[in-house]
Amino acid sequence: MKKILLILTFLALLSCQEEVRKDYVYDNENILSAEQEDKLSSLFIKHQEKTSNDIGLVTTPDWQEKTDPLSFATYFVEKNNCGNDVLIVFSLANFATLISTSPEMKSILTNEKGKEIVEDVMFPLFVEEKFYEGLYEGSEAIIRYLEEEIN
Repeated sequence: MKKILLILTFLALLSCQEEVRKDYVYDNENILSAEQEDKLSSLFIKHQEKTSNDIGLVTTPDWQEKTDPLSFATYFVEKNNCGNDVLIVFSLANFATLISTSPEMKSILTNEKGKEIVEDVMFPLFVEEKFYEGLYEGSEAIIRYLEEEIN
């Protein structure tokens, strides 16, 4: 009987642990190869291990019942329970890019800084149809900025 109680207690404790996040890149437009998704995910994981900041990326052909990228970003984080501190939203179909931040992160990565990264780093590559490169270099710029500001 004691063994059964011990096993049940152990299982209960395991079920209470926070689920480990596995998805950092949601490519709903299928513009990234598996290798590119892995490279972006690795970049986000390394940053998270270093700072505990959670970064994610979603590509989407539409705003899924939402009217704009910001509403979509909020909806996406809530729907997928991914708790992103920073979410990069890219839509090739709508030619739109947004860097969305959690309330806690807004004072560090401001809307102005996010817009600057999109316009100066990402957009020039998107115009050349280098979508992965724009997303990767933009992600690196976000990470560099966050790590400088946090340290």
